[in-house]
Amino acid sequence: MVVLAMQRKLATIDQLMHRGVHLVNRCVLCKAANEDHSHLFFKCSYSSHIWQQLLEWMGMRGRSMNLKSELHWLAGRRHRKHWKALKISICLNALTYSLWEERNSRIFSNLEHDATYIIKRVQFLVSVKLLQVIPPSYEEELFCS
Repeated sequence: MVVLAMQRKLATIDQLMHRGVHLVNRCVLCKAANEDHSHLFFKCSYSSHIWQQLLEWMGMRGRSMNLKSELHWLAGRRHRKHWKALKISICLNALTYSLWEERNSRIFSNLEHDATYIIKRVQFLVSVKLLQVIPPSYEEELFCS
């Protein structure tokens, strides 16, 4: 999902309009700006609030709120056993998926969740995935920070 977002291949409203579909370009998450990849995943007030809360949950204050810079930071740690980078990577994937799912839920099912629901959902997804891949000796470091 993150790769599709980076490549701008998700069918956001701006992409659909570019393909000739006539729509009102309004972000369904914040209802305050035009929807495009950059806005939807980091600039939207709804998305950025969630990402900031998740970064604090992971003990990563002061991090960038930009998809490209986050992926660049993660790429620099890929070849080392850097469990916090793995946690952020999993979190970024889970958040991207959850935001896309929330956006589509609002458009197609008229169901809307608040930011707290999305934060808890992403934390759950991250925790489950980490428990599948990390050695037990790192569990306390990752889940207690």
